[in-house]
Amino acid sequence: MMVDSRVLRTKKRLYKAMGELLEEKAFNEITVTDLTKKAKTTRKTFYTHYQDKIELIEEYQSQLFDMLNDKLKNYKFLDENYIRTYFEMVDKQDALLKGLMSYQGSLEMQNLYREGMRHDVMILFANQITDKNQLRYVSIIVANGLFGVTQEWLLNGKKESPDEMAKLIVSLGLIPGKIFAENHSK
Repeated sequence: MMVDSRVLRTKKRLYKAMGELLEEKAFNEITVTDLTKKAKTTRKTFYTHYQDKIELIEEYQSQLFDMLNDKLKNYKFLDENYIRTYFEMVDKQDALLKGLMSYQGSLEMQNLYREGMRHDVMILFANQITDKNQLRYVSIIVANGLFGVTQEWLLNGKKESPDEMAKLIVSLGLIPGKIFAENHSK
């Protein structure tokens, strides 16, 4: 299905407006009127595409996850290369991701993001960790750690490069050492 370029531009303006509004106030305080005013569009246009602001965020999140999954799907291990590629993709995102990940952002989006990471980590570690309970906890630790580091990096203005972030995470041991070593011995 071909999407009209005007529709894409309108949606990008709405995403950008939401990101900018999240710098000013909490997600729960943002109204559709705030959003349409900031995006220089009408409420009618907004409601043509979305039922509410949650649906706008869900669409954005779905596109973000699809893009991340597409870029990272060929990795077999959670290693420095994976982390670097992940941060390169996050680095290319607009203000909306930063806003959603901020303390004023959408808790629902943050939880979905963490769960997506946890799912990916479980897949990447499934061959190395056969104990389901251990796999569950490792995936929670790594996903929450990576989420927290990503959140801090975004909120701090992405001062480090994706390469520096990958090296830092590996050096700090966010990736479990034994598993990381096994990844490179196969």
